[in-house]
Amino acid sequence: MGERALTCYRVAAHIAGETGDRYVRVSSRAGEVALRIGQIRNSPAIGDLEHEWQEVKRMGYDVADACVGLGGTMESVGRIIRACLTQEILKAKYVLCCWRVLVR
Repeated sequence: MGERALTCYRVAAHIAGETGDRYVRVSSRAGEVALRIGQIRNSPAIGDLEHEWQEVKRMGYDVADACVGLGGTMESVGRIIRACLTQEILKAKYVLCCWRVLVR
């Protein structure tokens, strides 16, 4: 499920990388990470996906770092991705709470 969307995100990131469009590249990678997080979190066999989860975490933190300096929307996307990747509930709540205040 979601394989077509993953392919579209990857193609968009690749093309944007070749044309030098950093915003589209990072946005595409962020979409891929968000989709993969959702797929893993909703999988009944989440324990069997540890290797894939580690790969998604690495990619997610890279994307979150890349979001810095791309404007308020992408910086917020980066913060949300970080919150989804953390195992610390308080840290996730803090990030999301601060984001909610900024959006108002």
